[in-house]
Amino acid sequence: MHRIFQIHHIPPWVLFNQPKRYRLFVYASEQLAEEERKKGGNTNGV
Repeated sequence: MHRIFQIHHIPPWVLFNQPKRYRLFVYASEQLAEEERKKGGNTNGV
């Protein structure tokens, strides 16, 4: 959780205002990161 905060710099109040959207955003980010890892490509272009 802290890793996500550091990467995306999301203020805490955003989580309380839109928890569903945040969860979807985090899930999508994790999926993209996993795909990049599988492909072995660099994540600099993301």
